[in-house]
Amino acid sequence: SNPPFHEDLKKNFNITKKIIHESIRYLNFNGELRFVANSCYNYSSILKKTFKKCFVIEKTNKYKIYQAFLN
Repeated sequence: SNPPFHEDLKKNFNITKKIIHESIRYLNFNGELRFVANSCYNYSSILKKTFKKCFVIEKTNKYKIYQAFLN
């Protein structure tokens, strides 16, 4: 899904950060997280703080698909 980043008219990435950080509680040992985000925003640095490996597996001028692995 495309995580929310608007709170009224303001940009707020706290919800997306929370989804990323808390996802490890729900993933198996070899689990992975995938999500779609607007291409203009970069979530790689946030993902690298929580996951061992992360990639952009698909990209268009509008969207990126991120994939992150626990191990």
